[in-house]
Amino acid sequence: MRFLVNANFGNDMVEAIRELGFEAESAFSIFGPKYPDIDILDWAAKNDYIVVTNDGDFGTLVYRDNMSHVGIIFIRSRNQRQAILLLTQYLKEGHDASNQMIRLP
Repeated sequence: MRFLVNANFGNDMVEAIRELGFEAESAFSIFGPKYPDIDILDWAAKNDYIVVTNDGDFGTLVYRDNMSHVGIIFIRSRNQRQAILLLTQYLKEGHDASNQMIRLP
């Protein structure tokens, strides 16, 4: 699995994913600040990346606008450390978020 970490999470999230052996990129490093969610989701789908975010707009793009995606992991926590722990635990347990919209607490 490959992950695109949205700008609302920092490089610590990217590094934590990489430490588990997965490929991860920061949306900020690819797109810069203030890039539209629709373009991020489109790029992720075309390049086979699962989006990691706490931005609910991605759910709107998928459910309301029927945008295609490779997977989205929505982490409700805005606390960076807690979000990293939630995601790494999820991935260590062997879950596969491909082609799913996953919500973590």
